[in-house]
Amino acid sequence: MAKISLEELKEMFADLREEGEWNLDEPLPWGYFFTSRETEKLERAAEALTEQGYTLVGIFDAEDSVFLHVEKTEHHTPETLFARNEELNALAEKFGLDSYEGMDLASEIEDFEEEEVDNSELVAILNEIEEEPTPEQRERLTEELQAAVFLIPVANDDEVAVESEDSDEPTAINLVICTDDEGAEFMPLFTDEASLRAWTEEPVAAVPMSSEEAWEFILAQEDCSGAVINPGGISFPLDREMLKYLNDLSE
Repeated sequence: MAKISLEELKEMFADLREEGEWNLDEPLPWGYFFTSRETEKLERAAEALTEQGYTLVGIFDAEDSVFLHVEKTEHHTPETLFARNEELNALAEKFGLDSYEGMDLASEIEDFEEEEVDNSELVAILNEIEEEPTPEQRERLTEELQAAVFLIPVANDDEVAVESEDSDEPTAINLVICTDDEGAEFMPLFTDEASLRAWTEEPVAAVPMSSEEAWEFILAQEDCSGAVINPGGISFPLDREMLKYLNDLSE
């Protein structure tokens, strides 16, 4: 379980104030994270948390476990956040979860949820590249990839949900993966809503994710061979070696 000391929280708040990105004197969207190898336990915990006013973001597969992400907009000081962590540690123990992983402020990427994701410059350069890109095209492509905000498809309907390796039941919300002819798995990344709908008419939702978050997330999936941008149209594959290169640039 996450045992974050009060001193650590005080240091975190001091760093946040110095960065100036968040007004810590106002209510803010705090995210809280839990893990378990049993999806049903996370679902029961999620139900209890939503009854307490938390918003369910999702239950997702991650490597050899499954994680639950909930959010709640509230004002915190280091002291009140310490108390909240103690409450959530107790809740994790009550429901037999593997861990309460801690909290974080919701990513800036949520600002895109109410806006249309637009990667027109990235689409333009992808349309220009037919085979091996020129050095100039490669430089432009790298810049646009790093600046992109992608749509990640997730299934929230039993007909399209992907089964968890640790359960015979589909998760409440699950990533939609595409495979090649040899069965290798790739994470589909979409530059806009139209590209997603050109790929599938199934009832999938779209979660926006910055390129930096996408590279890190995909690389954490050990069974994932890479990513493919817009698999329903002029697609562009990114193998793990390329993802590692892009991820290193983001650091």
